[in-house]
Parts: sequence; structure tokens; C-alpha cells
Amino acid sequence: RARLRLPAGELVLRQDTRYPWEGRVRIEVAAAPAAPVALRVRIPGWTRGRPLPSDLYRYADAGAAPATLLVNGQPVALSEENGYAVLRRVWQAGDGVELSLPMPIRRVLAQEQVKDNLGQVAVERGPLVYCAEGTDHDGQALNLILPDGAALRWAERPELLGGVVVIEAAGQRVPSGSFRRAEPAQLTLVPYYAWNHRGAGPMAVWMPRTPRDARVPYDTSNWVGANYTPAYAANQVQMWHEFKPDAIERELSAAQKQLGITSLRVYLHNIVYDAEREP
Repeated sequence: RARLRLPAGELVLRQDTRYPWEGRVRIEVAAAPAAPVALRVRIPGWTRGRPLPSDLYRYADAGAAPATLLVNGQPVALSEENGYAVLRRVWQAGDGVELSLPMPIRRVLAQEQVKDNLGQVAVERGPLVYCAEGTDHDGQALNLILPDGAALRWAERPELLGGVVVIEAAGQRVPSGSFRRAEPAQLTLVPYYAWNHRGAGPMAVWMPRTPRDARVPYDTSNWVGANYTPAYAANQVQMWHEFKPDAIERELSAAQKQLGITSLRVYLHNIVYDAEREP
């Protein structure tokens, strides 16, 4: 309920809606001055096929049904000014405005210049962006895959996070230690605003569309020397920066005796790769 004091008199409005879970918004006039008043109703950009007012992101599908507006049950043309539908008339108590915002589930893609999002997709429904949490996927989220052909469906979960709408899909996941070998997995996406309310854990908004772009999780619980740092390491990049065979042998021997290390993984840090990759 809103009470607005205007130069022509007082305007009292009542709003009834389940937005953002449903796209129906009803505004009823409880009292109005005896003069024309312009009522401006926001028409979100996502109803016009634009996730943002720029070309940074775009929807993967062709489009969705436009927003519609009724006044006292009769359709009216959307005359927009700066993103608002303008309804200018002499209002009377009992008048009603009903806005209908179609809310299909939509896939979002980033511009190709956003390298970190290449081969990945995000999910929106209405004004909400969704994400996958490790809580719903055996503690993992970065290894989940949402194929282009996977059907997306929404479901109300009144018991979850104070009552939300989740999105479900038959997706895939890459098991721990696998080299991009995908297996079926049921995906459950929650509104992004609600993540991290069920304990700390991984989260993903952008999900790979194919196993090729998935991140492979590794189980480091049995890596005894996973956090071992040589005594003369300069920093996290320069572990054995001098590559002296005798020093490396001495360090590894000490690690074997003191920590029980029996194997070693060697990797090239991304900072080195980014700085010194071949042209």
C-alpha cells in the first residue's frame, strides 16, 4: 500500500503480487484526486530480450512473449518512457491495473570477448539469476555441466531458504579425478541472492555447456604432501626457482622421511603460463 500526496490531491494505491516468483502484478486505486495523474509502471528490460542495458550478455533463445498491460480488464498499448509504461488519466477508486510479465527460464550467454565465460551458460527466470551450490551436488559445483539440449523446469520449494522457486535440469557432472568424462547428474539451481545460506561451499553461476569446458575436481585428501613447500621457496610460483638437482633431491628426501611423501605432482602455475606462454 502506498499513499502519495500530489499537488492535485492524495493518491492511494494497493499492490497485490507474488513477484519475483510469478509475473502477475495488480495495482488497485483506493483513492485518487479529480485530475489527470500519470501512473508509471516499470517494464523490465528482460521482458524485451535484454538481460542488461548493454550488449555484454544476450539470451540464447530467439525471444519470449512481451509484457501486457490491462486497465480495468481492458488491454492497453504500452506507451513507454525511459523503461516505464505511462498511464495518464483521471483515476477513480476501484480502478485496477494488471501487469503480466511472462517469466520463461532462459539461458544467458556472454560476449566472446569475455574469455572466462567462453563455452559456458548462465540461467535466468524473470529478474533472478540462478546458481548451482555444492550443497545440492555432493559438495561440488564447478564440475557441473548444463548441456544446450537439457530441459529446464521450475518448481516451488516453500521449505527451502524461506520459500523459493528452484530450477531443475537433467545435466551432467565430471567425477573427481576423471579427465572430462561426463556422467548424468540431476541439477538443482537456486536464486543467486540466496546462495551460501546453508554452509560454505563452491558455487557456480556460469556452467560449462560441454564436458570439454568443465573443471575437473581432484580429491586431495590422500595427498600427504599437497601443501608441502620447499625450505628455500621464494614464493608460491618459485618453489624450486634455481633448479639445482642436489637441492631438489635434498628437499624431496626430507619430505619423504618426515612427511611420508611417496609421489609428487608437478604443475606449471598459471601466472608463469600467462606471462611466458609461447606466442
